[in-house]
Amino acid sequence: MAIEVSHPATGQRLRDLGFQPGQPVTCVQRSPMGGPRAFKISSGVYALDQELAEAIRIELEKG
Repeated sequence: MAIEVSHPATGQRLRDLGFQPGQPVTCVQRSPMGGPRAFKISSGVYALDQELAEAIRIELEKG
């Protein structure tokens, strides 16, 4: 996972929640029409609004 943000506060908010580059993350739910998305990381499941969710780039694992 990589965190790509245009504003430093957005990246800090994700790190405060426990999202770290290189950490496994799974999108477990997407709401329709741009609503919140739920992401599972080692410390729990978090619902993120569209702006925060779009700041996360998820790369598929090989294998």
